[in-house]
Amino acid sequence: MYVTRHQDLPRAALPGIEHVTLACADDGARHLSVWRQSIAPGGATPPHSHDCEEVVVVESGRGELHVDGRIVPFEAGSTLTLPPGLPHQILNTGDAP
Repeated sequence: MYVTRHQDLPRAALPGIEHVTLACADDGARHLSVWRQSIAPGGATPPHSHDCEEVVVVESGRGELHVDGRIVPFEAGSTLTLPPGLPHQILNTGDAP
């Protein structure tokens, strides 16, 4: 078992996004990665897809998931579940991260 102190982890500098990887292959996780992200008001991920499932737990704020030609609103207390290979984009449409 490994213990990682979150405050010791490097932050990725993406425009409008604070990203930290909490667990990955480097930590012994062979089949998943765990990230924590905060998207600034008006910010968004680039359109992208993954070769694995993606599950996003929304802890605060509100936004839109752009997927399958649709715009799906969400808010705190929601979970976004995306299958592998599905192009999507996550936007913060609120006034807080």
